[in-house]
Parts: sequence; C-alpha cells; structure tokens
Amino acid sequence: MGLLLLIIILQTYSIEESGSFYSQAGKVNYNNYAPDWVYLDARPAPKWYDSGKIGIFVHWGPYAVPCYSSEWFWFELENGDEKVKNFMAANKYDSYLEFPSMFTAELFEPDKWAKLFADAGARYVVFTSKHHDGFALFPSGRSNWNSVDVGPKRDIVGALSESIRKHNMKFGLYYSLYEWFNKLYRDDRKRDYTTTNYTDTIVWPDIKYLINEYKPSVLWSDGDREASCTYWKSREMLAWIYNESPVRDEIVVNDRWGHDSWCKHGDFYNCDDGFNPGKDT
Repeated sequence: MGLLLLIIILQTYSIEESGSFYSQAGKVNYNNYAPDWVYLDARPAPKWYDSGKIGIFVHWGPYAVPCYSSEWFWFELENGDEKVKNFMAANKYDSYLEFPSMFTAELFEPDKWAKLFADAGARYVVFTSKHHDGFALFPSGRSNWNSVDVGPKRDIVGALSESIRKHNMKFGLYYSLYEWFNKLYRDDRKRDYTTTNYTDTIVWPDIKYLINEYKPSVLWSDGDREASCTYWKSREMLAWIYNESPVRDEIVVNDRWGHDSWCKHGDFYNCDDGFNPGKDT
C-alpha cells in the first residue's frame, strides 16, 4: 500500500533572470549571521542553487494509502468534508490513524527513483520528511508516529538521500513546522503563541536532527502561516544553520518561516503556492 506520489518539477532562477527571486543584499562575513533579518537576508545563495535550474519535489506519506483527495486528507476528514467522509465509510475505514500501519512502502526502490529523476535532468530533489499530519519519514523520536516504528519500518529519508547523492544530485528536505492535531501546538495556539512548548520540543529537535543526520542542501519550510517567525524562533534557527550547521556553506532555505516572512526573507522565495517569480502577483 502507499504507492501514490505527488511529484512537482521545480525550477530555480538566477538573479539576472528573475530579479526579485533571491535576497540580493551585500555579502556578510562568514560565521557572522546574527539572528536578525538584516544579517540573515544578506547571505548570498550558494552558487549550486543559482545554476541548479530543474529540481523534483516529492510528497509521500500515509495519505497515499487512501489515495484520495490530497495530502490534506486527514484535515479534510476532521473538518467534515463530505466526500472524504463518504470515502471513509465506503471503504470501511474508521480513522486516519489506521493508515500509517498500512503505509508499508513495500515497493519503495530509492535507486530507481533517483535514476528516474536524474534521467529526467533534475539536479536536486526535495522530499517531504514530515507533512502537516506530523508523521515523520525518519526516526523522529516520537514513538509509533514515524516510518521507522510503523509501516515501512525503515528510514525513508535516509534511504532516499543516499540514492539521490549516488546519482550526483543534491538532496533537500521539506519540513512542516506545524502539525494539525499535535496537542503541544494546539495548546500554544490557545495561548496566542505566548508559549513555545511545541517549537522547543518538536521543531528545533527535528530540524537539528535532519540537518545533522542528512545534511540537506535545501530546507523547504512550510506550515508556518498561523504564527509569526518569533513563535517559530526562525531567526535563531537560521542563524544556527548559516553559522554552525554542517551545511552552512551549502544549504538554501525558502521564505516560509512565519506569516510575516513570506516573500521577504530566505535564500529563495516561493511565497504562496503557484507563485511565479517572473510575473507580478
């Protein structure tokens, strides 16, 4: 079960081609990116990304088991979407919580994926390490809600990262900051984000693990829009990534670090879904 993939082709643009796609401030001395947008925005994008051109974005997770609607299946179900509810009833499913154990990924062949992407001309691949349902495709430390403990019983992120690099492509990771139904996050939200228990307990440990373990060349943040970059501690996280992380010279990040950062901060801008950097919005 769980073979449906959502694959998106990405295209990078050089500064000359797109004008506003990158932050274009002057260069700051290495290891001197303070947790302030003035400094963080001044970091130049690594040259590999400026010339990367074509990339592949892959969505995969337990939502592939029902193979219906989209990766937002669980959210739609809990919010009363009639089509999704009817699908569940017709197929005798009781809960989304059934799907992770059914998500066995028995036909997952990362080398074949990587070869397909390379043959298509891709120079980098971005893969969903965790979407908004919170189910991680790496050993997240939250037992029975990751692909190592349940379903595939395998580190999907680790396996794919090795295959992608064997085919001479850069490997990147998508990571959802929020989780729809995580109690820690919901409690912080009820307190109007005056507490950061979820950020401190989930987000920071996950991102540090992903970067230290898999050394991604791209970190594509998402699920940030309900809170500000202050709640997510985004500036502090980016300062660590740019100054101290093992990928400080290699990595690029997008602009989704809080509702106040879209189209303003990051190494590249994806703004809202469907954003075209060559066209006024």
